[in-house]
Amino acid sequence: MEAAGWTGLGGAYDALGDAHRGIGYHEQALAISVYCGMVALDFESAVRLAVTHSGDSDSTGSITGQILGTVHGDEAIPGRWLAALKLRDVVEQVADDLFHAFHDPA
Repeated sequence: MEAAGWTGLGGAYDALGDAHRGIGYHEQALAISVYCGMVALDFESAVRLAVTHSGDSDSTGSITGQILGTVHGDEAIPGRWLAALKLRDVVEQVADDLFHAFHDPA
């Protein structure tokens, strides 16, 4: 997959240089997720980029989606992904409850 002139996960590792060597999977997943969010053209491209590598792709996909969802809101998520989401009403209610728990004045 190509996004903003980048092909393959090797590009993420190249962009990180030697910084990714010797760090744990959590730090690597976060670094790759931020990279995917920065280079991809849209939410779907970023998440697809994050999950199509040989590393901890489930974590990078989740983290990438969380970062971009926080920045761009649920409007950025492809409609067909939302339509296929099981228990969508429950997920949205939990998200709304969490938002209000941290953003409403006490």
